[in-house]
Amino acid sequence: MKCVPFAVSYLTGASAQEVLASLQEDGGYSARKGRFPRSVYIPLLEKLGAKITAAVHEPGMTVKRWASIRAHHGDRSRWLVRVSGHVVVYHDGVIYDNNTPAGTATSASAVGKCRVTHAWQVAV
Repeated sequence: MKCVPFAVSYLTGASAQEVLASLQEDGGYSARKGRFPRSVYIPLLEKLGAKITAAVHEPGMTVKRWASIRAHHGDRSRWLVRVSGHVVVYHDGVIYDNNTPAGTATSASAVGKCRVTHAWQVAV
């Protein structure tokens, strides 16, 4: 499964098949680039009942560093995090993605060394 359908499914509780169908209906998959543009999946989150409560743009900061700042401030909310070419969910010190759906501690995740491009705090 692709990372965007997994992440949106995790955050909203909708099935991954439902999310994928919605993304494809909205013309959200770019076969040329092999990914889903955020101009499609952010509105889909809201369509499925989630609310974006904050957005950050942190170019250059690693996921591990960004997560440590979140933890330092006691942030236990759910975040949709975009790194170069991949989307993951961060929740309470754990990274969830299509490669590790059960979750991996941020410090042990392969994604931890990746650089954050954008992150959206999501409330359901």
